[in-house]
Amino acid sequence: MSRTAYRYRFDEDVDLDAVRKVLSDCLNGTAKLLGPARVRAEAECLVDESIGVVLIGTNSFVGLVLNATFMAVLSARFGESAFNARQVELIVAIIDGEDGR
Repeated sequence: MSRTAYRYRFDEDVDLDAVRKVLSDCLNGTAKLLGPARVRAEAECLVDESIGVVLIGTNSFVGLVLNATFMAVLSARFGESAFNARQVELIVAIIDGEDGR
């Protein structure tokens, strides 16, 4: 089974702490919508500040909702030209303790 994600790459002038806060807010919103246990079990996300990238796994309904919410909030907060988003195929699962959850 292939694993897909959206990779967000940010312009250098975008504050990644603010991006991390947006991700955290989107995780909380998704948990309110779908339930915290489901989000904890199914959400996959990673912030890699060293290269200015966020990955959000989209193999579950939780991931699809989180991704759509994150993209909408990013666009409203920073503008669509501040980042680029691409769907990518993952070789390994997203595992990170620093994901804002």
